[in-house]
Amino acid sequence: MIQRYGIYNPWTGRGAIAGLKTHGPHNVRDVLATHVLKMTGSYEQAGFAIQDSARTVAAHYGRFLPGDKAALAARVLDAVWVPKGPKED
Repeated sequence: MIQRYGIYNPWTGRGAIAGLKTHGPHNVRDVLATHVLKMTGSYEQAGFAIQDSARTVAAHYGRFLPGDKAALAARVLDAVWVPKGPKED
């Protein structure tokens, strides 16, 4: 988690964001739930990631998903309808 979203530590070379201020466990939880929700569109998977219920995720983080639903659907459709290349006769 620290390597992906955390504060950059110049002594260890770990962390992702240089200059990010310190943050507590609830901030990390918010980032993780929002990230999983935006990537998958699944309240259940986001809830599993933060060890909470889908209902809690929908109540607290659901506002981040509606604008992304069209983009998520487009990615799914693009993955299904990828051209295979020219047909050989």
